[in-house]
Amino acid sequence: MNEDETHSELTQRLKAAVHFSVGEIVRELELETDDEITFSKQFIAVLAEATYKQVQVLSRDLELFSRHAKRSTINSDDVKLVCRKSSALHKHICEMDEKTQLHNAANRKGKSKNAGKK
Repeated sequence: MNEDETHSELTQRLKAAVHFSVGEIVRELELETDDEITFSKQFIAVLAEATYKQVQVLSRDLELFSRHAKRSTINSDDVKLVCRKSSALHKHICEMDEKTQLHNAANRKGKSKNAGKK
């Protein structure tokens, strides 16, 4: 199997995973709605494809932001920057980042205390 076939196979597997995940989210929404709204298989397929394309765009933007900052690692600042156009998403990402930083700080503090006890 050559490199192009491997890339194509991985892309197909990723698209299938996105399609499955979108389908699961849509099914949860169907169960939550009181109006008994249903979504067609075609709708799920189109939504999954749009999601896949959007993730491709976002991942490329993240890569470009980190390169612009002369880094090879994408960090939370890049994610905040890519989400800046959606105020609700940006707020959610900032809150998640803050919780993660607090959690990491607490873990580092706990590890340093445990290291001193040894």
